[in-house]
Amino acid sequence: MKKIFVDTGITQNRFLVFEDEELIDIYIEDISYKKLEGNIYKARVENINAYLNIAFLNIGEIKNAFIDLKEAPNLKIGDEIIVQIKRDSEGKKLIKLPVEYYFLGKNYIC
Repeated sequence: MKKIFVDTGITQNRFLVFEDEELIDIYIEDISYKKLEGNIYKARVENINAYLNIAFLNIGEIKNAFIDLKEAPNLKIGDEIIVQIKRDSEGKKLIKLPVEYYFLGKNYIC
């Protein structure tokens, strides 16, 4: 028989999976880091770099994001656009945004 024990803490949650009184798996979830990947935001164009062909967007988080102007060629400073985080930032890198949206799950509201 499988049993799951859950220990919730301030910075992480731990899940222990036992089968027949033997520990078979441990899952640790870091909750001190806010994951942005997959989140959808209303973003505002803050700056456009024509040389790099990208627009810098304010998504209301600590770091700004960027989008390739090939994907959204008509953007101007001050425009607002709906974006979804494709890949979370790593270190000092900015957050990269695609134009496509992916809605996972059975129920969502448009």
